[in-house]
Amino acid sequence: MMERSSNNALEMIAAAADPLRVGFFLVPDFPMMTFGAAVDPLRQANRISGRGLYKWSFISIDGAPVHSSAGVPFPIDYSIADMPPCDLIILCAGLNHTKAYKPAVFKWLRSVHGRGCVLGGICAGQFLIAKAGLLDGRRCAVHWELLAAFQEEFPRSVASNAIFAVDGPFVTSSGGTVTLDMMLHLIAASKGRDIANAISDQFNHPEIRQQDSAQRLPAQMRFGIRNPKLLEIVKVMESSIQNPVD
Repeated sequence: MMERSSNNALEMIAAAADPLRVGFFLVPDFPMMTFGAAVDPLRQANRISGRGLYKWSFISIDGAPVHSSAGVPFPIDYSIADMPPCDLIILCAGLNHTKAYKPAVFKWLRSVHGRGCVLGGICAGQFLIAKAGLLDGRRCAVHWELLAAFQEEFPRSVASNAIFAVDGPFVTSSGGTVTLDMMLHLIAASKGRDIANAISDQFNHPEIRQQDSAQRLPAQMRFGIRNPKLLEIVKVMESSIQNPVD
């Protein structure tokens, strides 16, 4: 069982007994790349270690299959009403995250949070956690395309363009491939850096990125800009979308 004396997600996960129980809550139109980057590192951890370090299940609002954004139906193990206890619940949502804006979902999130479960949001999953009123004053990573919308909807949260963030009992990823980096940090915290490095090697992922790594390609590559002063101006503009500078 999870030790509830700590309020740091990495410490809480490290304190959990084997196997660490992970629930993936899938919202209709969830992005498969982000989802795969979250679940497959757990499979690799079990394979490399030869032990059942992690156990995972798939959850939806009503227990019915959920279609990804690519239209692929995904089987579900439990509804939010009958799911077993979890140490970590990761909410995977995409551009249509409001499909899960339901009172029952918010009540469920507040309940599992109150029981000491770590909550994770990947891609747009953090919108649900924030809508449940749990991210006030918390720093969370948000995809660059959704950053302005998140800031407008949840001004009490500290939205960041970091690739992932850990704040209290919450972990958030901006989505896509950087979710792999977040999961490798979680695995390193719970099972050690060696196994995280081995998983990274298996995925031909030569560098485990840190939280403050950039989400997007450098402006030099995106726009073909070579003038260093112009590059600096573009960086300032992109970091000040909500409060434009002269």
